[in-house]
Amino acid sequence: MKTSNNLLVSSILKLLLLMGFSLSLQAADMDNQFSGIKKITIKTISGDLTLRPSTSGDVEVHVTSSYDESSMEMTMDQDGDELELEEDSIGYGSSSGNSHWTVGVPDGMEIDVRYSSASGGVVARDLSINLRANTASGDIELENFNGTVDGNTASGDIKLENVTGTTELNTASGDIDASNIKGSLSLNTASGDVDIKSATLNDKSEFNSASGDVEVSLTASPADDLEISSASGDVELNLDGNSLQGFVTMSTKNEWNNHIKAPFEFDDEKTYQRHGQEYIEKTATIGDPQVKITLKTSSGNATIND
Repeated sequence: MKTSNNLLVSSILKLLLLMGFSLSLQAADMDNQFSGIKKITIKTISGDLTLRPSTSGDVEVHVTSSYDESSMEMTMDQDGDELELEEDSIGYGSSSGNSHWTVGVPDGMEIDVRYSSASGGVVARDLSINLRANTASGDIELENFNGTVDGNTASGDIKLENVTGTTELNTASGDIDASNIKGSLSLNTASGDVDIKSATLNDKSEFNSASGDVEVSLTASPADDLEISSASGDVELNLDGNSLQGFVTMSTKNEWNNHIKAPFEFDDEKTYQRHGQEYIEKTATIGDPQVKITLKTSSGNATIND
């Protein structure tokens, strides 16, 4: 009986050790702080990134991970005023799992952040920084953000709210939704809809979809050139009661189900050939003709609403 009990206790201890060993391999947290940073580079395989204001005045890094530690390595390296954060697969084992990087950035400081991931998304809130983000499969989301943004996702949505600055974002397959945005904007999707609300455009801007509808609502007449286009879909500009100033060009393929509509009279109308197809183009000058406002679609309606 005593021998049996000893065997049972021994088996339980082995099981507990194995359980503890497994948890230590499958879960890992990392925390660190870095001072004097002006540039942050973040490279992940499938790790998501959240950027938020720092609570300490330094760059704060927190990582949660469910990767097996024998297959994934997390590194944080500072070289002068540059910080590099990276996850890298090691060995030949499975690298199944995920990670989430939370980086606190001192607000108001001139800091450049560069993020790249094979399968991860980025969220940035309540910050004034410069951001470059590239992901093969992940969303890009900015909220209460001020700065220069340049980013691409091969398969993900783009969401913007209360964003000011120079913004250039592209998705190969995803929708773009934005509200209360201001500055110079270039938002493009190859396959998806573009929905822009309360846009203040004080520099050249463009909103394009290769396959999808594009709708833009303004808070004021654009201060510089504006292009809204779709290869296959409707394009629509909503003035929301604001006046429009500029040289307006609207075009679509000349077919019975495609229409051009605007709350003003056109000065000129013509048809032209492109790639063996006939298109119709209408133009009007309203106030200052130096600002070019263009709405065009190859298959769909072109509409301006007052």
